[in-house]
Amino acid sequence: MGVLPDSTDEDEDPIQILVWNIIPSTLTGLSYSDTNFTAGVVYQYRVKGRSGSSFGKYKTASVVRAKASSAKPGAISSLTATVTTGKITLKWTASSGAATYLVQRRAYQSGAWGNWTTVVSANKTLTCTDAKVTKGTKYQYRVRGVNAAGAGSFKTGTAVTAK
Repeated sequence: MGVLPDSTDEDEDPIQILVWNIIPSTLTGLSYSDTNFTAGVVYQYRVKGRSGSSFGKYKTASVVRAKASSAKPGAISSLTATVTTGKITLKWTASSGAATYLVQRRAYQSGAWGNWTTVVSANKTLTCTDAKVTKGTKYQYRVRGVNAAGAGSFKTGTAVTAK
């Protein structure tokens, strides 16, 4: 397997192979599935046959760009909110397959819940502190994982009142 410079367009002829990695020589059969790759990186593969101690010539395959999984992130199983003076801190469990997290909130005012608004759109950690809260206002938060394939389901927390 050869790894090409990231700037190489997959429709262009490869200019330079940076590294050829050897895949186990004990492979049998006529196909190989590579599960150890990085999304967005361009790869090229080559193969040669073996009979006893004799080897054939390499046959090189087309250049391919690895794609991210087509699976959306799994659900978040836990979401908690801690209220301190002037802020609300959220913590949640990791969502399998998530690259980032979308955090939203809504406020309860005049006897009704408002629309969901985004607090953070690409949070990379499992916590978020919302310091733009109004004392005495009730808030509800929801979080979901996001990756290249899309967004997972929201996990909605219980309502809390800002101090």
